[in-house]
Amino acid sequence: MFKNFDKNGGADIPEDVIQVLTEKQNIKLMNKELVRNQEALKRATVQLQEANEKMKKIDAAKDEFLHTITHELRTPLTSIRALSEIVLDNPHLEAEERQHFIQVVVKEAERLSHLINQVLRLEKIESEMYRLNYSVFDFSQLIKEATEALEGIITQKQATLNYTPLPTACNIEADKDLLMQVLQNLLSNAIKHNHQAQPLIAVRLLDKETYWECSISDNGPGIDPQVGNAIFDKYLQVRSTVKKNKPEGSGLGLAITKKIIELHRGKIDYYNNPEIGLTFFFTIPKQQQPSSTLSNLQ
Repeated sequence: MFKNFDKNGGADIPEDVIQVLTEKQNIKLMNKELVRNQEALKRATVQLQEANEKMKKIDAAKDEFLHTITHELRTPLTSIRALSEIVLDNPHLEAEERQHFIQVVVKEAERLSHLINQVLRLEKIESEMYRLNYSVFDFSQLIKEATEALEGIITQKQATLNYTPLPTACNIEADKDLLMQVLQNLLSNAIKHNHQAQPLIAVRLLDKETYWECSISDNGPGIDPQVGNAIFDKYLQVRSTVKKNKPEGSGLGLAITKKIIELHRGKIDYYNNPEIGLTFFFTIPKQQQPSSTLSNLQ
């Protein structure tokens, strides 16, 4: 029980008065706590609404992703079935015509396999269940091998590719197979999206002391500024393939490329130059963390 004496040592304040004062103080504290809880509830409600809207967009994007992937799968399957039936139902086809149909079937089967592998590879990388298979190799030599592997399509597109290897060894610790995929994805992208009469592709490797910076440029139309870095989003890329005048392909290449580079603790970006074209550039540390565990990403 609270007591309060006057200056002359008078009697205690009545207990019921103290009780009223205590209750008022408690009510005041409860009101403050209630206000704080209401404000926290409002913030939580706003955050929940934002998260809900984001989930709706993601769900819608996933639906489009599945729709477009299904479309991408159906196209080569339809072609394979139709051409196979032609060959089967016409045993007296000219040898040259039969050979042509078979070649198209093989090409469509390769296209189908490539798409499936892309989807599986992206899912494995995003699951974070796999780590990189590190080795030390010459980055400049790997770029040379990547450009040589695409000589056929470069010649077919009548494109010019410029790359001058650095005079000294460009050692890097990385997953060689996945870094090769990064290079081939970006090179193929530059060739595919280059609509100039005389396509020009330039590859450049720069030594930045602790990391390498590689850039791949083309003289094509570039990327719509409204798209921004969403170009690396697998949903946006796949959605764009259903639009008219878009190059063939699932559009998963850039999403896979970004994931691989991030696994290497690197970064990727791009910039448009109205007078030159589009340039993708990425960085990869020369050495990875010593504690890295090695395993295959298949």
